[in-house]
Amino acid sequence: MINKSILVLYATLATFSLPNITLYGLRSDSIKDVKTEFTKLRRFDLLGRKYEANGDKHQALQTYLTALAYNPNFIETRFAKKGNLPNAQPRSAHIIDRIPEWNGQPLKKKSILIYSEKGLGDTIQFSRFLRDFAQQHNPRKIKFITNKHLKDLIKNSFSGIRNFYVIDESTNIARMKFDYQASLLSLPHKLGVSLNECKKSTSYLKVPNKKRFAKIKEFNNDKLKVGIIWQGNPNHINDKARSVDLKLFHSLAKIPGVQFYSLQKFTGREQLKAWPKKFPIIDLDQRISTWQDTTDLITHLDLTICIDSAVAHLSGALNKKTWLLLPHITDWRWLGFSENSSDIWYNNLTKFQRASKENWEMLFKRIQRELSKLAQERLSKKK
Repeated sequence: MINKSILVLYATLATFSLPNITLYGLRSDSIKDVKTEFTKLRRFDLLGRKYEANGDKHQALQTYLTALAYNPNFIETRFAKKGNLPNAQPRSAHIIDRIPEWNGQPLKKKSILIYSEKGLGDTIQFSRFLRDFAQQHNPRKIKFITNKHLKDLIKNSFSGIRNFYVIDESTNIARMKFDYQASLLSLPHKLGVSLNECKKSTSYLKVPNKKRFAKIKEFNNDKLKVGIIWQGNPNHINDKARSVDLKLFHSLAKIPGVQFYSLQKFTGREQLKAWPKKFPIIDLDQRISTWQDTTDLITHLDLTICIDSAVAHLSGALNKKTWLLLPHITDWRWLGFSENSSDIWYNNLTKFQRASKENWEMLFKRIQRELSKLAQERLSKKK
């Protein structure tokens, strides 16, 4: 089922000045119609991904083309079909109809509204292009509208951009004046960025106070510190495929020299009750109230192992060692199935993706071997 919170957000934005609703590149007069159309297109999209995962790229392409013939603006399939950023344009419709969409026009002495349109992870992933955009086009003013939970993190990380302001999605922007507007996810296309140019070798998110959690009791040990996330938002359309049972991590708990930390919030925390008492996990829940808290804590970890979630993007954007758990069929962000474990987005992120005949238990055996090596290397250095 489509994420209801996203529907509510777009319906709210639509009341500012739009006569109809836009979602994932779909436009209609009611949420019900958008939801119905999304469901139809999503079926084509998922079928195409299954063909692709089984190696039938021709049939996958034909399925994607069928979806795009029905609605050319369906961005999930546009990314899957194109496979490269210059030809992938997330959402062609405007957030406010009266404001022209920016398509490369000169921005000197002009103002622009940039808006994030999807999940928290997408905002973190594509925020890397904000600085390049500002440097290349030097607009008079940039206002970036984003989720309230990311407001401070984005503001702190990109404070060096001249005349850059961050506002959260609850702000009524209907009467604000802008010369242009653009979607955050459209910036790489409009900047002419190729996939090969996406990776950042250094962190593009900032930690204002790196020593903030340095001396807390939870980190008072010399073990390999590993943070974990196993459950995503249950309302996410692909959550059943991406989330895993915490029990899968139990086999890793006995590895000598490793201390696990739970970064999990909300759904999934109930599984901590079954964690083996012989190898205690340290729960950081009470330390986490904001995304800036999570950011600051990750800087003190040696490794983060997590499912495809916003935390994966956060850890990657901090250039911290990250192991990403992926199902066999994944989306355009991770370029489908690949034997190559390296990632195009983050320099220090390694993908652990299930092969076609591999279940999660088999994947975790691979992780156990790699984590054992990492822990042993750390022990050897200490001697």
